[in-house]
Amino acid sequence: MIDSGSTRKYFVYAVGEIALVVIGILIALNINNWNQDRINNEKQIEYLQNIVNDIDLHISNLEYHLKEENSNLEEMEKLISHFHENEGFLLNDTTLQYFGSVFDRTTFLATRPTYVQLLSSGNIGLIRNDSLRNEIVSYYQKLERRELIVLKNNDVKDFVINPIFIKNIDLTFESTLKVSTGLEENLPSQLEQTNKNLLEKDRIFEVVNIIKLKFLATYSVIEWFEEDMQGALKMKRLINSELRN
Repeated sequence: MIDSGSTRKYFVYAVGEIALVVIGILIALNINNWNQDRINNEKQIEYLQNIVNDIDLHISNLEYHLKEENSNLEEMEKLISHFHENEGFLLNDTTLQYFGSVFDRTTFLATRPTYVQLLSSGNIGLIRNDSLRNEIVSYYQKLERRELIVLKNNDVKDFVINPIFIKNIDLTFESTLKVSTGLEENLPSQLEQTNKNLLEKDRIFEVVNIIKLKFLATYSVIEWFEEDMQGALKMKRLINSELRN
């Protein structure tokens, strides 16, 4: 007959062995979880830092576009003032430069490679701060909508503004010609015809309206870009704050 004392010792020993195995498994799982958390945190930091870099590039692009659009707006303002002061357009190198602002168009592409990678890889969940993650998604969704709006705005320029403008004014003569007080008798017939076209009241009216339409479109683009600039700076502050935590 088995001694009850020996049985008890064996039972205690067996329980102890099982406990050690369970504790070992739990420790291994915790180490593995800690390891995975560390890896995920490192990935999160890398993604957030890369988003900040993308935003810096985007801010640089916005600064460039804002400078160009403000320059175009200023030149169109001068062109409209020139028209009112002279009761028409006197074609010279300066006004030709102003006319060029009417044809200018904006190509706007948001800088978002890191965000695209986060979505395509399914790693967007690595950003643990729910509020920050939602802010990032909302920020880039807004940029996507902005791209579409600017594209549609360019369609108006390409298919409405520019065709009407080109129909009413011929700017194909050499840019070295200088006309300060209207037409001279010895100017090329092509320039003479251009001025005659511009002096027709219906064409003048259409050209001025197109310039004003382009002016309003450019003004809207500037407002959009300024709003995007504020959004980019806010997004950068939020991410940097998270990185410091």
